[in-house]
Amino acid sequence: RYDPRDAVERPSSAQAALSPLARVDEWRSRTPEEVMFRTDLPTPTRWRLVGLTRYDGLAWLPADDYRRAGTEVGEPFTATPPTTSRVVVESLDSLWLPVVGNPLQVSADVRVDGGRSGLLPDAEPTRGTEYDVEFEAVTALPAQLASVPAGPSTASSVFVGVDELPSGITELAAAITAGTTDDYQRAQAIETYLREKYALDDESPVGHSLAILDLFLE
Repeated sequence: RYDPRDAVERPSSAQAALSPLARVDEWRSRTPEEVMFRTDLPTPTRWRLVGLTRYDGLAWLPADDYRRAGTEVGEPFTATPPTTSRVVVESLDSLWLPVVGNPLQVSADVRVDGGRSGLLPDAEPTRGTEYDVEFEAVTALPAQLASVPAGPSTASSVFVGVDELPSGITELAAAITAGTTDDYQRAQAIETYLREKYALDDESPVGHSLAILDLFLE
C-alpha cells in the first residue's frame, strides 16, 4: 500500500554520537565486568544496537533516514508468532535501544531507520530504563539466501560504494572468492576463510578504518 506521506521531505537534524564500534573496546575492558543490559528471554539471543550501513572512508555510520515511528515499528516478515521481551538498561550508555530480530512494536516512542536496524528513543536511555519490545525472530537459512537472485555486484566488482581500497584487500578478496557465482557464495567464502585463518587477539589494535583492516589482514 502506497502512503503519500512517506514521500514528504521531513525536517531533519544531525545528532552527534560516538560510533558503537569505537565504544566496543571500552565496554569490553571495564574492570570488573559490568552488565550492559538485561532481558527476560530464557535463551541466549543475538541483540544489536544499530546497523552501520554507510562508510565515509574513515568510519562506519548509521543510516541517516531515521523517522518517527511512535511505538509501531514495522510489519512482520513471516507468519511466525511474535515474542515479547522486557529489557532493562544497566551500564550500557548508548543513544540506541538494544533490539533483537525484526522489531514490530516497542513500549516507548522511537525513531527508526529504513532497515529497522536501530531504535532511537526520544530520551537518551539511562541506567534503569525499561521497555518492552515485541519482535519476530528472523533466521536466514543458507538455502534461502542462496536462492536470492544475485545483486548488481559481480566477480569483477566485489566491493561497491567504497573508494580507494588498499590493493592488498582487493587482491585477497578476489583470491578468496575465486570460482563463486553470487553474493551469498562470496560472503560464505570470506566467512570460512576468516574463521579458519584468523583468531581473536585481545591485544590487537582497535579501530575500523581501512588502515586497521589492512593491518589486520596482513
